[in-house]
Amino acid sequence: MLFNIIRFKIYVTRYRHMTILIVAPFVVGVVLERFFKALVLVPTCMVVLMMVVVRAACVGDGLLHAILEFAVVITSLQIGYASTLVLAAVPRILQRVSSGHLHQKTVTRHRS
Repeated sequence: MLFNIIRFKIYVTRYRHMTILIVAPFVVGVVLERFFKALVLVPTCMVVLMMVVVRAACVGDGLLHAILEFAVVITSLQIGYASTLVLAAVPRILQRVSSGHLHQKTVTRHRS
């Protein structure tokens, strides 16, 4: 019985850690998109890499675990950044669909 309780606590701790590991960078990506251009992702990725390596060294995780954690965090950060861009375009797309101008040609400039 005691071992089952310990296993459950370890499972919940891992679940919480993975949830925080995915949700927090997603929210940071959304905030970065609202206030900065895409070039801010480059230094942000470097900061994330340093944080993951330092955490892995302090905790004693292996190199593979650090690489996988870095990949998950960076992917979540970029998905958060891109999702805000997509969500900002949805009202315009819905407006074009409702007005019937979905397949309207785009305006091009002709050289004289």
